[in-house]
Amino acid sequence: MGVIDGLIGAGMGIYGMAKGASAAKELQNEQSKVLEKNKSLADWYDRESNTNYLDTAAGSSGVQKIQDMYKENLAATNASGVSAGATSEQKIASKSALQKNYNDSISNMTGYGTQYQNNMKSAYGNQLQSIYKGNQQMYEPSIQSWGNLASSGFDVAGKGFANSKLLEKI
Repeated sequence: MGVIDGLIGAGMGIYGMAKGASAAKELQNEQSKVLEKNKSLADWYDRESNTNYLDTAAGSSGVQKIQDMYKENLAATNASGVSAGATSEQKIASKSALQKNYNDSISNMTGYGTQYQNNMKSAYGNQLQSIYKGNQQMYEPSIQSWGNLASSGFDVAGKGFANSKLLEKI
């Protein structure tokens, strides 16, 4: 009876190993598909992350609004200065304050650009990691289960052959 147990166990072990290898290959294929699908995402990310924020639609729109506000405020300052009879020094001081506000606003926009790119990098990395982990979580239990079957089968085979009188004759 030991030889039969040994053969059954060996068969279980071999079957478990084959199925485990097949499940591992499926996981590898899925991870490869993810890489292929993410090529376009990676191209987009590379293009976006290497674009100056002020050149993006959001950045250029923000700069345009800042420029429009600057021009409106400059025109209002000129008009009020003329009507109020402001001195040259007062006009220069008012224009300097407007210019400082303009420069500060543009500087803040570049800071938003850095934050935008950092957020994009983080989101991109998190998305890829999530996809890979999802695939792994889907296939790992199957791989582990087949590995357990293989291990159990070889344990049965070892015990079966150990109890066999056939080995004593060899």
